[in-house]
Amino acid sequence: MTAGRCWACSSQTRAFWTNDQFTAVECVKCGHIQVEHQPAPHTIAEDYHRNYDQDGFLASLAVTRRRQAERLLDALVALGPIDGLFDYGCGRGWLLEIAKRRGVTRLAGGDVSELALQLLREKGIQDVRLAPLPEPQRPDFEALGFLPQVVTLLDVVEHFPGDLTSKFTPWIAGLPASVRVVVFKVPIREGLLFTLADGAR
Repeated sequence: MTAGRCWACSSQTRAFWTNDQFTAVECVKCGHIQVEHQPAPHTIAEDYHRNYDQDGFLASLAVTRRRQAERLLDALVALGPIDGLFDYGCGRGWLLEIAKRRGVTRLAGGDVSELALQLLREKGIQDVRLAPLPEPQRPDFEALGFLPQVVTLLDVVEHFPGDLTSKFTPWIAGLPASVRVVVFKVPIREGLLFTLADGAR
């Protein structure tokens, strides 16, 4: 990835970080970071969820994600009752788990990870296999038996390469008319993890 234009605000970008796994640029105006991952070797077919520490890190991440899920659901309920939620790139399913606990009955999630989909099934939540990058896939909501009112993409869009405006504008336009809220969440630069990682860099 070379310096170009920020997809968030269209300002100039500059080199931020490069290593064997990815190249990153940052916007000189808004600070948004775009990352382009190197293609994975064809010999590696391991589920991405198994590529990080399954013990301490995962337990800590679960606490954070469940807390974020509670706050996000509070904000969504403030807009009106949630009658159907689809979590795109659902990962370990923590948002859907909390939503189910809070009484939302029409739930589904999608992911490229078989482990993620298995975890949803174990929670009694519908799962949809998503196609790998680079383009966002519009799930077959009719096959789920319900049309969602809320679609969430939590820590997902930063994995898509290129101009996200051109990718997601038609994607959103093609969602069912039932969808009244689309939530995009991205990692923040002000957090402790980013600050420590940036200092180490």
